[in-house]
Amino acid sequence: MTKIRPMTHEERNRAREKELHNMNRNESDAISLVAEMQRQNLTLAEALEAIKNYANDKEFTNNLDKLYGNEVFDDWDYWHEGEID
Repeated sequence: MTKIRPMTHEERNRAREKELHNMNRNESDAISLVAEMQRQNLTLAEALEAIKNYANDKEFTNNLDKLYGNEVFDDWDYWHEGEID
C-alpha cells in the first residue's frame, strides 16, 4: 500500500496556480466577488444593492462630466463674502 505524503508549501501554491489558470475569467471573478462579500460580511441582497447604487452613482457622475466637461469651479464659495475663520 502506497502512503500519500502531505503536499509541501511549494506544491500547494503550484496547485492553486494551476487551478486558477484552468478557470475562465467569469469563474475567477465570481470567486473574488464572493470572497469580498464574506470579508465585508454582506449578504447577496446587500451586495447586489451596493452594485446597483455604485452603477447609479457612476452614471450620474459621468452625466455631470458630460454636461460640465470636467470643469473645476474655483469660486464654489461665491455666496460667502470675506474670510472664513
